[in-house]
Amino acid sequence: MAKSKILTAQEFLAQKKIYDEKRSLVFHSERFGGDIVIDDNIDVSEIAEIVQQADLNETERYIRLIYTCCPLFKAPEFRDVYTVKEPYDVVRESFKCTGTELFELGNQILQVYGILDFKTVENIKK
Repeated sequence: MAKSKILTAQEFLAQKKIYDEKRSLVFHSERFGGDIVIDDNIDVSEIAEIVQQADLNETERYIRLIYTCCPLFKAPEFRDVYTVKEPYDVVRESFKCTGTELFELGNQILQVYGILDFKTVENIKK
C-alpha cells in the first residue's frame, strides 16, 4: 500500500483554486440564447435535501434544484407571465419546450456543488 501524502495548507488552497476556476457558474442556454447564472452560495445540505426527496420524481427534483440555485427564476416578472401554484413551477413552465436543457442545467448545478449523481447523495446520507 502506497503511503499517502499529507497536504499542506498552501497545496490544499492551490488545488481548491484550480477546482474553483474549472467550475462554471453560468449555463449557456442554446434555446433561449443566453447564460443562466448559478448561485454557488446555497448550503450544500439544502441541495442534498432536494435531491433526496423520495416523494419527487427526477424531473421534479431538477425543477426545485434549478429554482433554488438560479436567481433568474425568482424574478417577479415570471409570476406576472405564468399562473403557477408554487413558485418553483416557473421553472417547469419555462422549460416546457426544452426538457433536455432542464436536465443539462440541473446536472451542471450538481457538478458545481460536487454532487455528480443521486447515488453520491445517498452515500453522503449514509
